[in-house]
Amino acid sequence: MRGMLTWPHISYRRLHLSLTVLILGIPSALLAQAPETELKREDPSEIQDATDGPADPSGKVKGLETATPDKAAAPLDILDLDIEQLGKVQAKVATAFDVEVTSVTANKSSVGKSPAAVFVITNDMIRRSGATSIPETFRMVPGMQVAKVGSSKWAISARGFNQQFSNKLLVLVDGRSVYTQFFGGVYWETQDLVLQDIDRIEVIRGPGATVWGANAVNGVINIITKSAGATQGTLLSSGGGTQDRSINVIRQGGKIGDNGEYKVYLKHTERAEGFNPVKDVDDDWRTVRGGFRVDWNDPCQQDQFTLQGDAYSGVIGERSAFPASLVPFVDSTSQNSHMGGANVLGRWSHNVDDDNTYSIQAYVDRTLRQDTLFNLAINVYDLQFQQNIKHSGNHTFTWGTGYRVVADDIRGRTSVPVVSPESLTFNQSTLFAQEELPVLRDDLRLLVGTKLLLNDFTGFEYQPTTRLLWDIDDTQAAWGAISRAVRTPSRSEEDLNLKLLSLTPFPSIYSLKGGGSSLVAEDLMAYELGYRHQVNDRFSFELATFCNIYRNLIIPDAAGLIPGLPPTILARYRNGQNAETYGFELNGQWEIHEKWRLRAWYSLLIMQIHGRPGTDTDPAGQSPVNQAYFMSSWDLPRNFEFDLMGRYVDNLPSIKVPSYTTMDARLGWRPKTNWEFSIIGQNLLAPHHLESGAELTLNSAVNRGVYGQVTWRH
Repeated sequence: MRGMLTWPHISYRRLHLSLTVLILGIPSALLAQAPETELKREDPSEIQDATDGPADPSGKVKGLETATPDKAAAPLDILDLDIEQLGKVQAKVATAFDVEVTSVTANKSSVGKSPAAVFVITNDMIRRSGATSIPETFRMVPGMQVAKVGSSKWAISARGFNQQFSNKLLVLVDGRSVYTQFFGGVYWETQDLVLQDIDRIEVIRGPGATVWGANAVNGVINIITKSAGATQGTLLSSGGGTQDRSINVIRQGGKIGDNGEYKVYLKHTERAEGFNPVKDVDDDWRTVRGGFRVDWNDPCQQDQFTLQGDAYSGVIGERSAFPASLVPFVDSTSQNSHMGGANVLGRWSHNVDDDNTYSIQAYVDRTLRQDTLFNLAINVYDLQFQQNIKHSGNHTFTWGTGYRVVADDIRGRTSVPVVSPESLTFNQSTLFAQEELPVLRDDLRLLVGTKLLLNDFTGFEYQPTTRLLWDIDDTQAAWGAISRAVRTPSRSEEDLNLKLLSLTPFPSIYSLKGGGSSLVAEDLMAYELGYRHQVNDRFSFELATFCNIYRNLIIPDAAGLIPGLPPTILARYRNGQNAETYGFELNGQWEIHEKWRLRAWYSLLIMQIHGRPGTDTDPAGQSPVNQAYFMSSWDLPRNFEFDLMGRYVDNLPSIKVPSYTTMDARLGWRPKTNWEFSIIGQNLLAPHHLESGAELTLNSAVNRGVYGQVTWRH
């Protein structure tokens, strides 16, 4: 099998015993020996990569100051320090309550002040996790369902309905939506961002439609990259291994006059194929991506302007299954699919005064794909305006409006159209308003708002929310929310005309057509309760519970059967199911020692589906009932780092995926502030394991692997 790695026999009983001894023994034995000149690490939930540039335009790293009794001492620029000087730097550690978020209310706030189940992945958490792609970082988020379908394909969702083409999760990159209206999901292989350039990823579990609009049903992922001012100088990074064969990055940042900064970057990625016990899946892939960002700040701090853009091109290998006239009525062929695209985004923010700010954002996004069944081109033009007004002392009023035009051209690779019509231009207009205010007393804050949507698929939609936050004290908060969200039909659900091979319940031709204008939007009513407690400076936990009621779910419904060899199943999209999901997510973080931190979470998800079953697999059996995750981060002597990441995922009965437990390990070393070496062991507990099922191509299991990386900054 091409791309396979042969491993020596390992006694996993001994491995588990060794890991247990390691976990319990290293902190007390080694950390006590750490010399006084070692760098005191920040909590990974708060740190911005200090060696990757300043966190503000002043050129100083926030949160770092000289270890001297003189409180007026000037901040230090960490890039100018050597190892000995770094040992004298004391880092102020913020609690989990203080982590900044903007995605919940479209205003700057913190996790502790957010009436939603929000989790923030920081740049340092990404670095310490050993993740080599954006989807892998979401495994740190409580309750997120993250499954690898193949080398280049992922199934990602929150709170149920997970599949390769998950359509209830809205994903944004710096305010630009990467949710495609073609199938209602995300092409994750095209989101191959430079991980070192990500400032943070804010993940909301639960609806965020009042701020972000349609399709923010089960959650919102907002990927926020670093400003040009925070990525000054040169960065070179190169890595490779058995699965992630090659990941290379070059980035250069500099000044433009007195008030401007820029950065440009280039990234090349090549990944190996996954594992299939029957035959080669040939799903290896490679991409090249480049981009720029320019930031300008008014010296008077009234105006900020950003212009940024990306372009990418890649080749994806895949093996597709097709109907055949002879037993077993299945034929497969390997071929390469091509992908490409580009985007440009501009944003202007203006501070009228301390209580009145507004921003205007516009972007153009072009997506090109040549897949097995079709050639696709989608152009998106988007314009948004938002204003935040503080009034009456402690009230905040936020409103905004937006207009989007999507023009697509989808051509089948045969004489039969994949969609009809093959070219379509559609529009949507949005208007939202929300008010945040105290009720009855200062420690109770109410947020009420709604999003109004006018679109060409289902006409007028409204998406209100009511959220209440109770600041019990400085260390405790409770919140609740009632929200409505909708998912508008995708282009394929309305206009599809496609014939596929189905192997369940028997080999057959699957003829699927769109539901046309008869489809209405999927409807969600969500009820949420949550509680957070910062027990002390070292330990905190959060519990989020939910009950979601779905109506008018869109499913492919069997409409008839044409006998033959193989037979043909006729199906059409329709609003054919209702559902309820409920469960909870419990997560905590514990700083056992200033050099040893633990994070862990557990989630429970129960799904009940009502109505006629569709021709696809049962959605309740495609999302795990139980999941668990832990991450242990140790700062060892002489600037070594050791991280363990383990996770358990329950079985997926409807697609015959067994439960699995796996673990990653990372060893890092920073001999100097501008050099970093790391080696990562991936999926160590088994030679390979299956995580999900594919829908249009053969899926592949995830192989065990090893990956090494070296990074230099100047």
